[in-house]
Amino acid sequence: MKTKILSIVTLLFAALSFYSCSSEKWEPNGGQDNKDKGEISLKSMGVEVSNAEQVISRLAVDLSEYIVTIYNAKNESVGEWKYAQMPEVVPLTVGDYKIVVKSHIVEKAAWEKPYFMGSKTFTIEANKLTEIGVIQCVLSNIKVSIKYDSSITPYLGDDVKVVVVANEQRSLI
Repeated sequence: MKTKILSIVTLLFAALSFYSCSSEKWEPNGGQDNKDKGEISLKSMGVEVSNAEQVISRLAVDLSEYIVTIYNAKNESVGEWKYAQMPEVVPLTVGDYKIVVKSHIVEKAAWEKPYFMGSKTFTIEANKLTEIGVIQCVLSNIKVSIKYDSSITPYLGDDVKVVVVANEQRSLI
């Protein structure tokens, strides 16, 4: 008799467990209170890189080390990843945001290291998945070229030096 009661109780618990698991439905953000949450799809985000003259082929640019940062309306970072390691979907509180994609952390001065940056603003709505589309990253640092008129080149010797002052701390020689 004891075994029958134990078997019935076990079957009852198994049936209740099965019912509770099968009646669950999936909700965004893990079923938490979603009235103030939404999501952004980073998987669908595209990045185009262009210099002053032309769009650079997507195949020619390695985006894996580019830095992707999401800022809230107070300009506080709410997430940052390398492009190759960013998640597919990011849950965010309802509100206005800006996403910034940049090629690297800016240095005070650098030769042969072009800096590309692009951004887009977006709004997160409750229980919705926001898609970003394509972010256009453009050349965003100073490009300096020095050319001498051919009429003065005969007067220039080996001791000619050009100084480009790029900021208050450094100069490019």
